[in-house]
Amino acid sequence: MDDDGDDFSVYQAVHTKALPKTVAFKPPPEDDFFDPTWFASKPLKPLLACRVPTIKATVEHNQLYDPWGLDQAAQHRLHMSVLSKLFTQGPFALSDVVNYDFEGNGFYILCYCGDLPLYSLVRSLDARCAIYGGRTSRKDEGEKGLCQRFRNHYNSILQTDLGVENFVFRYCVTSSCTAQYVEEGVLLPYLSPVWNKALSGFGSIKPVDNFARKAHERRQMKKSAWDAWHPGRKAAGLIPRTLDELAEDELKLRAGLISCRRRFDQTMEDLDGQVWSFPVQTLLVGAEP
Repeated sequence: MDDDGDDFSVYQAVHTKALPKTVAFKPPPEDDFFDPTWFASKPLKPLLACRVPTIKATVEHNQLYDPWGLDQAAQHRLHMSVLSKLFTQGPFALSDVVNYDFEGNGFYILCYCGDLPLYSLVRSLDARCAIYGGRTSRKDEGEKGLCQRFRNHYNSILQTDLGVENFVFRYCVTSSCTAQYVEEGVLLPYLSPVWNKALSGFGSIKPVDNFARKAHERRQMKKSAWDAWHPGRKAAGLIPRTLDELAEDELKLRAGLISCRRRFDQTMEDLDGQVWSFPVQTLLVGAEP
């Protein structure tokens, strides 16, 4: 733990700027459907009634199939264009989420703007350094997946001492397939949110759990790392973490905070001051596959 002291001191700068100015929330318009892969959705040729010949598998048949056909540089441009789009959405105050009611699923990031010393490395006054990132799908969470997810995060943070007024979020409405790709291929690798990477458990409690989880169920569950650091959630497990687990959680959190800041700074160097012209187009909401 002492080895990380120098790394922490590098980033322990005192922020004197004001909190990010959030914008008034409005339900997404009907044409605000983000799909970075629109260029690949071309009409398929009709299948011909023919007998498929039996062939012997060769090395060529075992090669990785990439339907987009993007090289590494093109993938990087695509990922940067996704972040550019995301950073134009909002930010919106999490404390106002109780007034939101809209349909749509997609991906999002949650940013911390408070003064807690623990998160000074990832404190984001411009609402771009994510402390948590996620996605929703119509299959799992219905037509109002994003809206319900934000309300769930609101309820979780409200029960702790973190303060919902210290959080803002950005999001994009898109298809479930695109949202999954963005979460796994863009948000986690490029932003490395600490609550995803190092302090697990924040997103493990579903909306119904905050109200309906029985005491006997909680007594059979172990408390997550996130709940150990931020106690208060009524649906959290009641089995305490061991001293060894707590020590390991602290090491992972300290390393995760440094990793998150370094990865974010590197991503911003690539993103800021550049014009990412990779094709990005909005499609009609409701094109969910």
